[in-house]
Amino acid sequence: MLATLLLNQTNPVDLSSLHQQNAVPPRVAEQLCRLLRLAILFAGRRRDDLVPEITLQALNENLTLTLPGDWLAHHPLGKELIDQESQWQSYVHWPLDVR
Repeated sequence: MLATLLLNQTNPVDLSSLHQQNAVPPRVAEQLCRLLRLAILFAGRRRDDLVPEITLQALNENLTLTLPGDWLAHHPLGKELIDQESQWQSYVHWPLDVR
């Protein structure tokens, strides 16, 4: 399972690898993958002062990520990374709404 999550930590998601592992049910593997990808996206800079206070809500397969008011405007690289992640998740029909 860990190897499969690491394989899917960045870039496009490989759903088949998540479904082929047998440590947890496929849906749980998908959820863990989504959380890991978002954690890496925000913690990648390794500076606590750059990690915004976020709220993540889940409703079925829909994730809603809420960021502080103007964080996206002040962090264009962060916005680009979040937009890319949202696009990659949409390729495998994982809705990610960013506010």
